[in-house]
Amino acid sequence: MTNKEKKEDSFFICSFFKSIGTKVKLIVAGIGAALGFLFIVIFRSRMNNAKMLEYELKKIRSEINIENTREDIDKNNVILDDLNAREEEIKRKIFELESQSVSGDVSREELDKFFDERGF
Repeated sequence: MTNKEKKEDSFFICSFFKSIGTKVKLIVAGIGAALGFLFIVIFRSRMNNAKMLEYELKKIRSEINIENTREDIDKNNVILDDLNAREEEIKRKIFELESQSVSGDVSREELDKFFDERGF
């Protein structure tokens, strides 16, 4: 657009608004304001809905993480129970070994049994 066309367009818009009465201008402005307010309310409610859904998504993700942690804890409890049982068995074997009398003479069968148990 050239400057001359811009001036003519602005002149046309100015002359159009000058020819309209004040009451009509107020009514059009009121309708425009009401529509603007309506659009703002609708947009805000959509934004609130989106924020609420994002919050729900974060909440669900944290619950999933909690459940995964619980599953890991349950698995760990099973492993811990197994390890505790093995610990008790080893403690029992140590106690048995300490309670046995140590003699200086070891038979050949005892030596063979000792090395066979340990894979030699």
